[in-house]
Amino acid sequence: MKVVIDLCVESDGLMFKQLAEKLTERGHKVLMTARQKVNATDLYRYQGLNPHIVGKYSKTLEGKLRESSLRIYKMAELIQRELNGLDAIVSNTGVEACRVGFGLGAKVHTFHDHPEAIHQMLLTIPISDYVYYPWTIPKSKYLKLGLKDENLFPYKGFLTASWMPTLEIEEDVLDKLGLDSKRKIVVFRESEVGAAYLFGKRDITVSAIKLLAQRMKNVQFVARPRYSYQMLNGYFKDLDNVKIFPTPIPLQSLLAKSDLLIGGGATMCLEATYFGVPTIMCRQINSPITDYLAKMGIAYNANTTTDIINLTEKHLGKRKSNKAQKIHEKMDFPLNQLIENIEEA
Repeated sequence: MKVVIDLCVESDGLMFKQLAEKLTERGHKVLMTARQKVNATDLYRYQGLNPHIVGKYSKTLEGKLRESSLRIYKMAELIQRELNGLDAIVSNTGVEACRVGFGLGAKVHTFHDHPEAIHQMLLTIPISDYVYYPWTIPKSKYLKLGLKDENLFPYKGFLTASWMPTLEIEEDVLDKLGLDSKRKIVVFRESEVGAAYLFGKRDITVSAIKLLAQRMKNVQFVARPRYSYQMLNGYFKDLDNVKIFPTPIPLQSLLAKSDLLIGGGATMCLEATYFGVPTIMCRQINSPITDYLAKMGIAYNANTTTDIINLTEKHLGKRKSNKAQKIHEKMDFPLNQLIENIEEA
């Protein structure tokens, strides 16, 4: 069979690497694609992936429309040139992937976990043949878009369940990154304010980190930029205890050794809670994932800079490893179901 795997966001590399390997082992021809995006493309290379780069990322509405239209055209051309046809396409709610798969008559497999991005959902879910989603999202959200029960595959887990249990932690990661193991470490992540569903929302993460770093001189604050290294590094240029990495780092290993995460995105929050690391969630929009983590008491919602500062002072270094382990070890990822669906179709 001829299968395309489209990488839409940075975490997709770890999630779909196993799928690509297993499909190739079973004799299928796999083509992997991704957009050119700052701090994402180099991460895929770091993870040992070599996707075809098709199209670019944009942070404006007009730019997103233009680049999406061009990418659909270029993806269709690439698929016809490299595969001469298509049987299945898999993505993490990729607008172009779903449109190309539908247009070429292939089966469209869509992973979905963010119903807060309603417009992306409207552009992808109705033309998907298979939708895989965490059990925390009500089935009704998909049924009302025209899907039937046979299209839907809920699973007891989140996307991180596909890679976190298989990771090998680098025990010497702090030495490699030049961090002091005797001082507290706070990892932080900017909010995804460049995404259309967060337009108009303000990133409270970086401003809170600046205030915290000024107050907590002995704490190390560490980040890998979501967007521009130059801008983020420049913002903290006067603070010696803030370290911004311009290239990919063993982030999961760093999280395993850290004392707190201040996260503007859901994926890193999930990764941090896997290790029981105190996690402050700063997404400026409700999410079934972050709501679940808060409900289970292994992460905390912050709506303001003051919230972040207060929660940091209260929870820094106070792990909940046993509780987090019990929650995460019950989670799974539908990899085998996905392969079975691809081959049966």
